[in-house]
Amino acid sequence: MRPIISEVCNILIECYNQSNLIPDTCLPNSSREISLTPTLYAAAYRMRDSQHRKYWPAAELPVTRKDGMGRLDLALFSSKRTVLVECKQLRMAIRGKSFSRVQTRLDNASNQLRDIYELESIVGSTFIKKIDKVAMVSIAGVMPIEKAELLNDSEKEEMFWDKFEALRAEFKKHMISGVYLGQHHINGKIDLNTNCSKQVSIGQFFVLMKL
Repeated sequence: MRPIISEVCNILIECYNQSNLIPDTCLPNSSREISLTPTLYAAAYRMRDSQHRKYWPAAELPVTRKDGMGRLDLALFSSKRTVLVECKQLRMAIRGKSFSRVQTRLDNASNQLRDIYELESIVGSTFIKKIDKVAMVSIAGVMPIEKAELLNDSEKEEMFWDKFEALRAEFKKHMISGVYLGQHHINGKIDLNTNCSKQVSIGQFFVLMKL
């Protein structure tokens, strides 16, 4: 997954650098997890090794869960293995110190992966012994717009990477990645009590856990 996440970061940078054509609130990392799956799909599709495609992605696959039918965010097929990915997304204050919401999202994604049965219906009996399951949380690092306006870009970038190191320290057994993008607006609501119009994002973190 590391090469794919690296490519996701490249795509986010490309989109951000062309945001004169893409409104801030339409950037892939400005919305919720539904906007993340196409970015992962595109990243997997761009991965090549000696001009041969390394992965064949499939998104929003119908699956059978213990509590009924559902959908799997992403499956990556290759000659060596099949990787099943469940994605979650959240927004986290750059200055915040609690990571409980990240762990909750990882647990939710992990439970959804474990609840899948009749895997043959997804990957076929040929691939059933070569399956990896990955729970993933994408985190938009946000701060109040009035505070962001008081900081220069290097100060915001330093805060971003400090948060990155804090995530690495908290989730030592997981893969952590991040991309600093610079200040841009986000859409929707973070929760019932917080208006996103008063927040800006400065970058994206990724936490991945292999089951």
